[in-house]
Amino acid sequence: MPDVDQRRAAFGLDQAFEDALAATWRLVEPAIQQIARSLLEQQAAYTGAQVSDRIVAQRVRYARGKLSEPIDQAWIDRIGDRAAEIFEQGSGFYAVSAGMLAAQRRIHDLIFESLSDPAELRRLTWATQKLAVIETEIMITRMQQLTEARSREALARQAEMFRERVGEAIAHAAGVTCEAGDRSERMTAQSSDMVRLAKEGAAAAAQAAASVEGTAPIVAGLVDAMSVCRTEAEASALAGDDARRESGNAQQAALELATLVKQIGAIVEIIGGIAQQTRLISLNASIEASRAGEHGAGFGIVANEVKALAQRATASTGEIGERMQSVQNSVRRVVATSSELHTVLDRLAVSTSMIRQVIDEQTQTVTAIAGAVDESALVARQVSDLVDEARRSVEAVRGEAEWVSGSVAAVNAELTAVQDALTTFLEEARPAASSKTPSCRLERPHLDDRLGRSQRHSIT
Repeated sequence: MPDVDQRRAAFGLDQAFEDALAATWRLVEPAIQQIARSLLEQQAAYTGAQVSDRIVAQRVRYARGKLSEPIDQAWIDRIGDRAAEIFEQGSGFYAVSAGMLAAQRRIHDLIFESLSDPAELRRLTWATQKLAVIETEIMITRMQQLTEARSREALARQAEMFRERVGEAIAHAAGVTCEAGDRSERMTAQSSDMVRLAKEGAAAAAQAAASVEGTAPIVAGLVDAMSVCRTEAEASALAGDDARRESGNAQQAALELATLVKQIGAIVEIIGGIAQQTRLISLNASIEASRAGEHGAGFGIVANEVKALAQRATASTGEIGERMQSVQNSVRRVVATSSELHTVLDRLAVSTSMIRQVIDEQTQTVTAIAGAVDESALVARQVSDLVDEARRSVEAVRGEAEWVSGSVAAVNAELTAVQDALTTFLEEARPAASSKTPSCRLERPHLDDRLGRSQRHSIT
């Protein structure tokens, strides 16, 4: 940015110019607050900004500094600071120019209203016009510097963001390629293991096929054995049916014997009763014979014999009754045993039927197994062929994995070269992006965040 000496030489900023500005200030000072407020209110109608006494006082101080202060570096910096303030506020330069033009016109009106000397009018109007040109040049130059500085800052941020993102992308790509390399190496090792396992699997499949084929005769023998078992089970079922039938006959005979024993017992009870009556009759006969004396002696002898016979008959019927009771007990046990035997034979028949059914099911299962064994033998042969083919495929994959591993190493080398080149480029670009003009007073960070704001302040 040009310094004060350069501007003095370019614009003819001499003492006469400063005196003309001071004379202008003496004319406008009484009305400067009214002028500043009216201009701010006029501009607020377009920007919506609030007009306060504080802002009016700031504009008055700015006008006083332009018109009454000596033209030195502080004078130029004051105008530059105002340009920086406008720039930070985001006011468009057209609004600044419109405000300067309105202020210029109002000042000219005051000059023409206050003076009648043509020479003095010419001197002051020429000084105010020159001031407007100088102020515009200083503001444009400062805003241009601020724009360039902001662009450099944005460029530096974009470069840093680009470096970070590209660096992350390259690092990610390098990580992916490294992981791919590791996986390809693991794939190569696994492929070697798979080749070995495939060989072992092929041998095991061939052995399994031979084992399955050797199982077929065993399964056929098992089918024959199941057929023999079924025949024996059917024979056992027939024998069980015969035994159950004979058991039923024996049970029926025992029941008939029990009935006869009951009938015999009834007869024995009748005989016992007759013997008891006979004994009582013989007792009465003996009593009557003793009464008869000698005439009844023979009858007494007979009565005693009859009594003895009745006693023996009674004893015999008692023994017969006891034996018949034993026979009845035995018959009951025979009937119970025959019933239990019949029940056991029934369960045996059911079990034999179930055994025969199970044998039939097992025969079907073994027959199905025999078919499956034949099919398994065929499948085992096919598996053996497929395993051998898989072994050849795995060997091919191992070769591809080795090629991929080599390619990944080459990609890693290229990525490293790209990252180095990018780092070198950004290191070379950073000094240019970070350089700043000393006269640009960019003390507030993130000025670009204020881009696009509406114009809120006026220019006086």
